Amino acid sequence: MTLVRLALVGLAALAPTASAQLAMTAWPLYRGDAAHTGRSRARATEETPERYWSFPLTGGSQTGVMVGPHGDLYFGTNEGEVISVDRSGAFRWRYRSQGPIRSAPCLTMDGMLYFGSFDGCVYALKARTGTLEWTYCIDRPVSSSIVVDEEGNLYFGATDNMVRSLDRNGAERWVFDNDSSITAASPTLDGQGHLYVGGYGPNGLVKLNTADGSLVWTLPMIGPPRNTAAIHDNGNIYVGTRTGYFYGVTPDGQVLWSRDLNAEIRTSAAISSNGNVIIATYDGYVYALNPDNGAQVWRTRIGMSVEGSPVVDAANHVFAGGALSPFSALDSDGTLLYTFGTEVTDGVVSIDGDGRLYGGSHGEVAAFGPPRPKIRVHISPQDVSPGETVTVTAVVENPSAASVTVDQRIWISGPDELPFSIVKQNGRILNGGLRDSTVVSAFNVPANVMAGAYRIEGRLIDPNTAWELSHAVERLDLRAGGAQRPSLDIHSTGDEK
Repeated sequence: MTLVRLALVGLAALAPTASAQLAMTAWPLYRGDAAHTGRSRARATEETPERYWSFPLTGGSQTGVMVGPHGDLYFGTNEGEVISVDRSGAFRWRYRSQGPIRSAPCLTMDGMLYFGSFDGCVYALKARTGTLEWTYCIDRPVSSSIVVDEEGNLYFGATDNMVRSLDRNGAERWVFDNDSSITAASPTLDGQGHLYVGGYGPNGLVKLNTADGSLVWTLPMIGPPRNTAAIHDNGNIYVGTRTGYFYGVTPDGQVLWSRDLNAEIRTSAAISSNGNVIIATYDGYVYALNPDNGAQVWRTRIGMSVEGSPVVDAANHVFAGGALSPFSALDSDGTLLYTFGTEVTDGVVSIDGDGRLYGGSHGEVAAFGPPRPKIRVHISPQDVSPGETVTVTAVVENPSAASVTVDQRIWISGPDELPFSIVKQNGRILNGGLRDSTVVSAFNVPANVMAGAYRIEGRLIDPNTAWELSHAVERLDLRAGGAQRPSLDIHSTGDEK
């Protein structure tokens, strides 16, 4: 085995300036937290969501989307890149490794981003800029997602059978030989100095001490637990195997119960706030199981197969999908609420602090959320001469069933002043299902106004966050008047900020 470490940060380790623990964001790592519960503190929409934006990819993404402290987003691709976009889906930066990336990025409080690559390296980047800080390389692919403890130590598995821990500067702390390849499984931390990880081979699920990597126990299972274990609020561990068996395990390594679900389990479990254990199987079913005895609470089929590990929101809605299944949203009792998006890939459902859903497919990463209010603006006529009357109309729609409050702005800009003042309405309430068309201004074009292209813009803004909900642009062409000026470049910036 060849070990290589490249340090680019000089003496930064001697004077750390911020905590290296997990970032305090809505979704900083794979499955949302170090216990890998797949649970969000936010509530997603109960209505069929709107696609806010999509970011096209050549090779697709299988890592999930991580959420940064400023709403910035991070995900890996099968083309070997980690990409960051902002909340609107606009590109921020990319960093290319030399192999596909199946290891979900992991964000920490001190602004670092860690991930593994099939090129055999773990990378540490500055999350805001994508600047490389260090690498740690072995001779086998790293597809296990990285998890970080309270001291900033990293833990991951690899296909060379080893579980490793690094410190925050990339120095190796310890190596444990698991006697079996670790591919999709990420180590799960219990917050009490232990980690759990499964792989291919006779060990099944293993429990290690985080301080030195020493073995606490092994638990052989019927089939390999290649997916990531989840730790319940009750302290027990829940994990499935490729042969279709799902286990509840106590912290001392005793089998609480096991259940044959009669289909391969490629997904990791989620833990809902009502206590149910949510798991999906390769034959297209999503299950809710009783954590105490494994009894089925409900079962719903959402497609031909499910590889995307389910996640749950604060209302215990369940979201999952697969290569032959669209995204599906289930109510807390398993009732199908809606489907959306396209076919999804393994482990790529994430929820941010506003309840937005992020999902990756074979050709894109997309953002979905509650149907948003929209504004459109109209000018009649659009091609005018001095002396003619121009009417400005705003159309506001709220496709959601819920009432929302918005701030509204409408204005005209161009080569010259027109007798139109900026229209503002702060705190306007839009009732659910509203469609309102209002004339906001009607004016005569002055005789001496400059000719050229003018633009009228309308915006709806969330008064709580100041984020733009909708933006519309219309064009007014003035044919004659005073001296000519160059026309403006009139274009719409879209509906998302």
